[in-house]
Amino acid sequence: MQTITFEPLRWQDPPSRVTIKNQNGHSDAYLQVTTPRNVRAMTIGRPVEELPRILAILGPAHHLAGAMALDSLFDVEAPEPAVNMRRALLDTYVFIEHLKKIAFLLSSKTNPFADLRVAGRTDRIPHGLLDDVMHTIALAQEAAKILGGRSDHPITAIAGGISRYLKKEAYARLPEIAGKCLAAATHISATLNEIVMETGDALPTVKATSITAMPFLTMANGEDPPNTAVFKADTGKSIAEFPAKDIPANIGFHKEFWSHAPFAYIKDRGWPGLQADTTEGLYFVGPLARLNSRQALNTPLAEEERLRMVSALGLPPHVGVTAAYWALVVEMLQAVEGMSEMFDQKKFVGPSIRTIPTETGTEGYAAVEAPDGIIFHRYQVDPLGIVEEVDVLDTTKQNNALLCLLTQTVVATCREQKKSWKDTRAALELSLLPF
Repeated sequence: MQTITFEPLRWQDPPSRVTIKNQNGHSDAYLQVTTPRNVRAMTIGRPVEELPRILAILGPAHHLAGAMALDSLFDVEAPEPAVNMRRALLDTYVFIEHLKKIAFLLSSKTNPFADLRVAGRTDRIPHGLLDDVMHTIALAQEAAKILGGRSDHPITAIAGGISRYLKKEAYARLPEIAGKCLAAATHISATLNEIVMETGDALPTVKATSITAMPFLTMANGEDPPNTAVFKADTGKSIAEFPAKDIPANIGFHKEFWSHAPFAYIKDRGWPGLQADTTEGLYFVGPLARLNSRQALNTPLAEEERLRMVSALGLPPHVGVTAAYWALVVEMLQAVEGMSEMFDQKKFVGPSIRTIPTETGTEGYAAVEAPDGIIFHRYQVDPLGIVEEVDVLDTTKQNNALLCLLTQTVVATCREQKKSWKDTRAALELSLLPF
């Protein structure tokens, strides 16, 4: 038996590896998270008000989810300026994370654009496009630092609101940043449409990479009740709707001996196993899941891009890599349009930015649509506010099955096409990146 290991995979968070066992022409591929995070060890026994700052290590969106869970725990409602600042910060992080993935795609040494030259076509990637992307990321990170105190590990969201008003000069700088980011995002999306997306066939390395459609989980929008989570089938039809606080009760977890991360599945349907042709009990989250809901978007540029995607790829749902990259472009535009709307001094000023808690509850929860999908926090505390139990649902657990099935599909396809291990690794990295 031949064993091949790709470690580390580029661009994966948390860091991961793929192990391939090749015997008699048959290959079994395993995606493994190599650095699991023990949330309980970080939080049990700590004062609950420290959790938003501690759990920001999981990602900036977890900082906001932690603060919202404290609002629930202490039964306080954040003032409107604080709510607006949190929303602006979340939009900024969605924009940054999606644009980073586009930058990784553009900077890949074995990027899909190179194949455009095979048929004698010239390389139409504009000179300096990657520079524009990186400069725009830097601008957005400046906005994140203004709003969050730090760009990668924010600290401003606390129980009942935020910790401080913005400095005077920030009110002028934020709209300037939003304007530049909007102009850059529009240019980047137009360029990607012209030379990459077009009819959805211009990602030759990964264009045919897909798995059997599976259900997905999103937060409710449109006519659904607020703060409601929705499971939808691979056809787009609703399977179940329930309050966000009941998310853990509707999700089961399956452990495999070779994986540190558990596999989330729909509890009512049971664990179906990791078979590519049986995905009814599995589900996934993220930008593509949100677009699979078929809901019109509330910002014009993003809605125009969504309709362009539907015209090229057909009606959702999709579980293909090309669609996943396109979903990043759509949500990038939606996020930067949100930044343009929210980066207004009038939205950040008011008589108060925090409601001081007066009582300690026993349990608090929050669900947030993070850049990579729904995350959920639930804290249980003693009368002194010391954490006794914590439940954090991140996208690693929820997308583990999807990524493992995608890994198996990519490896099998590459072996059929007799690609080298180097090309197989590149295809894996490009295929897993948008999820």
